[in-house]
Amino acid sequence: MTSQDYPSGDALRQGLGELRGLLGKAFQRSALWMHLVAIFAAFTSDVLHPLLHYCSLWLFVAALAVVVGLLFVARGAILRTETRTAAALFFLITAVLSLAVLGLQKIEGDPNDGAFGHVSNTVRDLQKKLDIVSSKADTLNHKLDTANRNLDELARKVDEISRETSVPLSALQQILARLGESNASGDPDKIEQLLRAKAEEYVALRTQLTQLSADDPNVRALQKEAETLFAKSDFAGARKKLDQAAEMDRKASVELASRAKSRAQDAIRSLERSADVAIVSLQYRAAADDLAEAAGLAGDPHEAWRLTVKRADALFHLGEDFGDNAALSDSIAAYRTALIGISETQYPNDSAATQAGLGLALLTLGDRQTGTARLEESVAACRAALKLYSSGHAQLDWARTQTQLGNALLTLYNHESERGTQPLEEALAAYRVALSVYAHHPAGPDWANAQDDLGNALYDFGEAKNSIALDRQALAAHLAALTAYDPHRQPTGWAATQNNVAITFVRVGERANDVDSLRRGIDAFNQALKVYTHARYPLDWAMTENNLSTALDDVGNLESGTVRLTEAVAAARSALQEWTRRRDPPDWAMAQYNLGNALRDLGVRERNPATLDAAIAAYNEALEEYTPAADPENHNLAVENRSAAQADLLKLKANKP
Repeated sequence: MTSQDYPSGDALRQGLGELRGLLGKAFQRSALWMHLVAIFAAFTSDVLHPLLHYCSLWLFVAALAVVVGLLFVARGAILRTETRTAAALFFLITAVLSLAVLGLQKIEGDPNDGAFGHVSNTVRDLQKKLDIVSSKADTLNHKLDTANRNLDELARKVDEISRETSVPLSALQQILARLGESNASGDPDKIEQLLRAKAEEYVALRTQLTQLSADDPNVRALQKEAETLFAKSDFAGARKKLDQAAEMDRKASVELASRAKSRAQDAIRSLERSADVAIVSLQYRAAADDLAEAAGLAGDPHEAWRLTVKRADALFHLGEDFGDNAALSDSIAAYRTALIGISETQYPNDSAATQAGLGLALLTLGDRQTGTARLEESVAACRAALKLYSSGHAQLDWARTQTQLGNALLTLYNHESERGTQPLEEALAAYRVALSVYAHHPAGPDWANAQDDLGNALYDFGEAKNSIALDRQALAAHLAALTAYDPHRQPTGWAATQNNVAITFVRVGERANDVDSLRRGIDAFNQALKVYTHARYPLDWAMTENNLSTALDDVGNLESGTVRLTEAVAAARSALQEWTRRRDPPDWAMAQYNLGNALRDLGVRERNPATLDAAIAAYNEALEEYTPAADPENHNLAVENRSAAQADLLKLKANKP
């Protein structure tokens, strides 16, 4: 073959290009036919489904035969080249797909349905789902129609509510929009009820906004702006302005609170200094009032406790120094208030000191009353304080409380001696424990107090045992205590010990008929009265005058004349100026009894019936308190001495010329 028998390169490239174009157009046309056939098969699947298992093989054979036929047709150029090529591709693809279906039928093992059966099932499922969707779409359309009708009705209701309540329509629309964001019920009636309720709230709030006031003009301006915005239904803007106003006031309040706290501290300091001035001038009630106000201003609980205890102390001094039992009751109440305001675990020593103060106030008031309830409470308070004091850090306070416990037990014994000497023995033990602590410290007022109180307990124990030896031990204890006091630096302690020294000298003088001891006792009483003046210490003055009356009566009976006896009567009457029956029934009865003794001895010495009548009257007064039930021992003594005075009076009248 020569070179002329082969096509040139350009001709070859041109031919290939034409073939590529022809095949592309043929493929596009055959693809279109395939899509049309697929759509037809999908919508006629219910009809074709029973025939598919018969047609799969024959469809393959037919398609293959058509392809062969087209090859022969091509020789005669019966069809256009483009159409013929597209038909050949279409039937070739059909043959390949038929062969693929036959293969899938074999793999699936389903001779009836095969792969086309699965496709057909999928198509049917899709049709069912389309039916369901169509049904739901109908339902949704119905609901949308209903909702539209409800919205129209709701819009009408909103307009109606707006007209009736004068609430702006825009405000109600905002509320309604917010309601739509919630999960609230869609019931139109409930929505209407809610809107009406909100409309009422709107009207009320609009009035309240107009009534807002503020001291700060800037805050007031913000409030007015908020009122305007609210009227325009700008809720967010109104809230923003009100929040700004609140923030402005909040900052101001913080500043004012800080200044108020500082001023409160200044007020507390001023009130406390005012109370100190009142205490110096013996105006204890005024001091207590100042301290109560100061405690009310205190923000710190511990500071409030301190001021309350100081107030209780002032009231105690008023009650102790001036015989004001109401003040003592107020003091007890103040101590108990202080105990409520302090933690025992956090402040054990402060709690203990408060318990000790309470115990002292109870002891002082209980000593003036006939019963023993207050004294028993005093003993309990002292024991509670002893449990609270931390070991090693408050030894002296613990020892002082031991001394106070001894005093409470000793007073309890004196008020109810028929209990036996157990309280007295416990008191002696408490004093000695306290003195064992003081032994490690220089002798001072605390040691002297415990020593003096030990002498008192020994004095009562000597009386209970009828032992002059115990009396002399008591006198030694009192004299030892006296050496530790400076009359200028500790005048009250020195005076109290002088009084106890005097009482013990009188006891020893009475037991031994020792006039010198009795006179030394009188001298000691007079020393005590230099401190215990009527104006400064009225009750201690009354106690000392009463004791002096007893000593003067004893000496008067051992001496001739009436001077000492007359002084004894005067001293007893002095004691009764402060020891009234209303204020202090037991001491009043004791002073009446001692007055009766002095009047009886004076009446006998003077042979004066009137004086004996006065003695009998004094005994009768004492018996008002010395009843058989309340105080059987003193009752018997008073009855016995009254009978003796009556016998002396009868004898005097019988011998009168």
